[in-house]
Amino acid sequence: YWPLPWYLRAFESVGYYDALPVDAGQRPLILLIGAGEAPDTSALEASHDCFPRGLRHEVLVTVAIRSDIWRAAEANGTP
Repeated sequence: YWPLPWYLRAFESVGYYDALPVDAGQRPLILLIGAGEAPDTSALEASHDCFPRGLRHEVLVTVAIRSDIWRAAEANGTP
């Protein structure tokens, strides 16, 4: 969903998938986008902390940050 691809174009390790990749639990940051309903985050519960947000009207995005990275950021006072 635009404008995210435009903003993320400079990053080399960005990929776009129809379903979670097999190694999703190892990825540091995942954006899950659902039109009209919140994306299913059950496959990421063990490895990521998930934060629902809105991209724009009727487009929901869930930001999934790997738990170890999120805990380190919280410990440093940066989230």
